[in-house]
Amino acid sequence: MSCATGDGIDPLKKALSNQLAHVELIRTTWPKSWFNVKNRLEKMEEDFIDYETYKDICAGEKIDREAMETLVAFLNDLGVILHFKEYLLEETQVLRPQWLTGAVYKIVTSKQLSAAKGLLNRSQLKEILTAENKGDHKYPDSQYKYIIGMMKKFELCYTLENDRDILVPDLLEVGEPEIPFDAAGALKFLVSYNFLPPSVMPRLIVRLHRDIKDQLRWRSGVVLENRGFDALAVVKSDDREQTITIAVTGAQRREYLAVILNTLREINAGFDKIDVSEKVPLPDNPGIGVDYLYLLRLERRGQQEFLPEKADKDYNVKEI
Repeated sequence: MSCATGDGIDPLKKALSNQLAHVELIRTTWPKSWFNVKNRLEKMEEDFIDYETYKDICAGEKIDREAMETLVAFLNDLGVILHFKEYLLEETQVLRPQWLTGAVYKIVTSKQLSAAKGLLNRSQLKEILTAENKGDHKYPDSQYKYIIGMMKKFELCYTLENDRDILVPDLLEVGEPEIPFDAAGALKFLVSYNFLPPSVMPRLIVRLHRDIKDQLRWRSGVVLENRGFDALAVVKSDDREQTITIAVTGAQRREYLAVILNTLREINAGFDKIDVSEKVPLPDNPGIGVDYLYLLRLERRGQQEFLPEKADKDYNVKEI
């Protein structure tokens, strides 16, 4: 289908209509009181409401606390409101998702954030989120915490130690800084993609931000240090090669590599239809990578040596 020419749009609409009839939620029986709440919320002009307002509306329909929480989940599934289970019912209930996405868009595209290479102080939010035109969404100070919380939930940013500054990794400096890292003897790992989603590296930086060493982070890489493992790691992404490389040194380098790799695997698992292969570069020929799962199969079979593809000598399976 094409949004540019309209090709395939009508068949898509027909397919959606056919599928809607089979959605289980549609066959759910609702009390009339729930419908009354749904209709009331849909007619409200506010972008968001607080818990007390929602509670008063439900109380007017004689809906108890337990039913109120169940109804919130249904209303979220229907797109009437925006509510995440991780947040208490007492938190903001968003009536118009565009209110939230509009705030996030304003922040990540702001000149302030761009000029500071991804670093933002909470005090700048008022200037960024001030309505410029009549009809623009309004963002009171009381909702800044919620908006930043949502950005953190979707791994768009993280809060620095002072709790006042926010960093958006996707807007970090492009250039790689000088890295105090001795690659000799490092454990090296290569993750190769048929398509490397651009959000993978920023999300990895967000998840592991507590381990960032001396603010050594840039748009396509990060230096990590974990004192518990007494290990240092450099992680880099390469858009042209569609790869992410990991190099780890230190006393418990294998354990720290496992932590980083598991974090990366969790992020990769959230994407459909991408092929990811994990490889171990040969120590004396890093341009050749051996499939990690293949190595595990050889080890399970008890095979001691093998000849990697494109290599001109045998290697010890256990050592690789």
